[in-house]
Amino acid sequence: MNFWRFDKKNIRWLDTLQFDWPMLLVVACLCLFGLLMVVSTSMDMAMQKYNNEWFFVERQLSFIIAAVVVGFFIYHYPSRWWFDNSRWCLAAVIVLLFLVLFSPLGIERNGSHRWINLGLLSLQVSELAKLALILYLADHIHRHSQNSQQQWSNFVMPLLLVALTAVLILLAPDYGTAAIILAVGVILFFLAGIGLLRFFAIVAAMTCVMTLLLSYCSYCVQRFVAYLNPWADPYNDGYQLIQSLIAIGRGGWFGEGPGNSMQKLSYLTEAHNDFVFSIVVEEFGFLGALLVIVLYAVLIVRCFVVGRRAERQAHKAAAFFCYGVGVWFGLQAFGNMSVAVGLLPTKGFSLPLMSYGGSSLIVVAVMIAIVQRLYYELCRNDVVFMHYYKLRKSHA
Repeated sequence: MNFWRFDKKNIRWLDTLQFDWPMLLVVACLCLFGLLMVVSTSMDMAMQKYNNEWFFVERQLSFIIAAVVVGFFIYHYPSRWWFDNSRWCLAAVIVLLFLVLFSPLGIERNGSHRWINLGLLSLQVSELAKLALILYLADHIHRHSQNSQQQWSNFVMPLLLVALTAVLILLAPDYGTAAIILAVGVILFFLAGIGLLRFFAIVAAMTCVMTLLLSYCSYCVQRFVAYLNPWADPYNDGYQLIQSLIAIGRGGWFGEGPGNSMQKLSYLTEAHNDFVFSIVVEEFGFLGALLVIVLYAVLIVRCFVVGRRAERQAHKAAAFFCYGVGVWFGLQAFGNMSVAVGLLPTKGFSLPLMSYGGSSLIVVAVMIAIVQRLYYELCRNDVVFMHYYKLRKSHA
């Protein structure tokens, strides 16, 4: 029986067009709340730099519109194409990372080579790397799901590709993204069932390598020392963390009110990007921060729900892609919030769907669109199955 061919006259069109509405609602809330925070945090800085207080707001709104258009297009494309071409996608991203680092196409901003010049726009390749790696690992786990626990090569070789990608991103330098990529790879293979012994062996090896690499980076050592005692250098390395903690301390239970933040007025740098969560707490208090955390928790849970549904239908590639997206959302949001409250050393973690920036927003839109497409295909399989079941039952 071919589930992709059936009599459409006996099934309503609305039954075959399915969305995970809780996920879409949460995504819309986070995007709109993020746009509100960009309005609140960037107008003073935009007026000083560009003499246009709406500069960042207009750009962020254009990014959201572009993300919706791209997501709408991706949703109407069969998910099978992404998994069949996942290896080529990863190879293309690795080539782009080399171009960013070792060609004139790479753009340097604030001492980092993370962007590639595409003429009309610049693209942060490390954001594409997250999507490409999740696709590749999901497809690899699907193809080797029968013997993933027997042969080391079934997960060592993919992890070497993950490590290569992380090293290229580390050279940018972008230590936070490199750490998240490594963590997503290890967690996905743990969920695939590599066993606790191999899991802890890989974690220990990667931890040692990352510690060794970071120990030779004076910039990272300074950040770590400032994380341990930011007040030892309050006007240099510890400045961002101290200002973030001041913003959070001013928030209290209910906050200072929308638009009433003081730290966004040139005190807290990157308030519209990496430290947007600090301003959320300052303006909306503990309850506002709790609402944001709940929204991210719902988004992560919905990704795992779709993944679990795919696994029940024996579609491991779809299942582990959804798991990977959920894990990435969790790690990225946790990293950003932890930096803001001082649980992790200061690092450039963007808050998905809320921080200012086009590359991250569009890549997240692609991830969500693929998950929604998978949800639609899974629902369509269920609808077709029930149609044939009812048809056989009527003729019995």
